[in-house]
Amino acid sequence: MSYGIRPATAADADAICHIYNQGIEDRLATLETELRTPDERRRWMEIRTPRHPVIVAETAAGEVVGWGSLNVFNARPAYRFVADFSVYVERAFRGKGVQHTTNVSPVW
Repeated sequence: MSYGIRPATAADADAICHIYNQGIEDRLATLETELRTPDERRRWMEIRTPRHPVIVAETAAGEVVGWGSLNVFNARPAYRFVADFSVYVERAFRGKGVQHTTNVSPVW
């Protein structure tokens, strides 16, 4: 199956929240223990900068099935060019392999 990759929008907050909460419940991708809300994820997305974007992977039908984000690694100046990358995939789509059909250009 092929997937499109694009920058996330506020409209994706529900899907991003759903997938993130699966990661919290499964304890596979995060050490978070409290489930998030779509409003919290929307606010989180609003304070992101172009240097640390959120992207989504979607099916041809437009269903968001995964997301990723670049995150500040450390606020110290020596780490200004370092980021960590988070990736979350909807349970039903994990382990299936990915072929993307679009590219996201870096903004930095």
